[in-house]
Amino acid sequence: MEGDGDQGEGGRGALYKVAYEETVRALSEQQMAIDSLRSRAGLLLHRDLSLKMRSSYAEGWAALGTLSTFLQLASVLLVVEVVLWTIAITVVG
Repeated sequence: MEGDGDQGEGGRGALYKVAYEETVRALSEQQMAIDSLRSRAGLLLHRDLSLKMRSSYAEGWAALGTLSTFLQLASVLLVVEVVLWTIAITVVG
């Protein structure tokens, strides 16, 4: 009977060892899953950022084109104003 008690303790130790090893394996699998998700999330964020940058770049060029047109129009109006001021000074003075 004393031997049965010893085997019970030894058997319990073996069960704890198996439970521990199973826990370590499960945690390792979870860590790999988390690493995989982290990698995928990083790729998706990079893709999203790239798309937003591309869109922003295109919008910037469109706005620059509009700004350029207004600047050219303002330059033409400035030349017209200078010519009119020159004519006014010549006629009055």
